[in-house]
Amino acid sequence: KQERLQVVIRNAQGQPLRDASLQGVLYRPSSKAADLPLQMKEIFPGHYSTTLTPTLPGHWELRLSIQQENAHYRYVQRLQVAAEGE
Repeated sequence: KQERLQVVIRNAQGQPLRDASLQGVLYRPSSKAADLPLQMKEIFPGHYSTTLTPTLPGHWELRLSIQQENAHYRYVQRLQVAAEGE
């Protein structure tokens, strides 16, 4: 089942981080073979989105590399994917 993943990125002043390039991976700590590469597109100022199909329930880690002009940021967040029917 395809899911939408959306993140909101803001700068240090709380303003939307616009026109950035977001790439990353939905990382599966227990099985690197299940990792899902991500390319995210800006859908509103500072709002980036992609669709993906997680193959396994459980703990995942979202790891993003964010590039805007000469600035480079990294973002990591742990996620929980529910089993079907939960």
